[in-house]
Amino acid sequence: MAILVFRFTYSADVLTAGLVAVLAIISAIVRTRGRALQRTLAKRWGVLPLEALLQATGEGNPLIRARRRELLAQLVGRPLPTAREECLRPEEAKHRYAAATKRLQIQARRFPKEAPLVREELVNYNFARNMLAIKWVGVAVALLIAGEGVRRLLAEDDWQMPVVLSTAYSLVMVVVWLAFVRESWVRDVAKIYADRLLDALEGLVGAVDVSRPPWWSRRRR
Repeated sequence: MAILVFRFTYSADVLTAGLVAVLAIISAIVRTRGRALQRTLAKRWGVLPLEALLQATGEGNPLIRARRRELLAQLVGRPLPTAREECLRPEEAKHRYAAATKRLQIQARRFPKEAPLVREELVNYNFARNMLAIKWVGVAVALLIAGEGVRRLLAEDDWQMPVVLSTAYSLVMVVVWLAFVRESWVRDVAKIYADRLLDALEGLVGAVDVSRPPWWSRRRR
């Protein structure tokens, strides 16, 4: 009896470990595809929403943009590119914006209390991005499940509730994948995340010691 219990427990543990490993691998693959998609979207859009909200020649409320630029310059210890610099040296300006926003993201992770909504919106953005990255895989899986369900309903006259529900759910998911998981959705979510991150500047500048000189201006002793 003890041997049977041991074997059952051992088999359950192995199965659980296997499922955890499979889920971890799938998660890593989805994350990798999501990051690759982000690079593709950045090239397609020309500029990411976060950087677009900071550009001197960007759209939106000029007073809000000026305030955010001022706070971010304080946070990184270096002025942001001017409209003239964006025009004359666009690549250099792009790198400076990328460095500044990276610094902002790091500080938001370090001081979550000063940026309470940033993590939530980052999770939403990563979810939307990763959904778009695996869109056609999701459509294919949903169609396969729905097709099998329809076959059982029509050919085998199997109208059991689990079959009906799984078929209906799969058909709904096909519509969701095709109608809602789009590039425009990802961009809208990215804009919301960018807004929340820049809103956090008010609290982050007070939390971070901005009186210290930036690392690139310090002399080695």
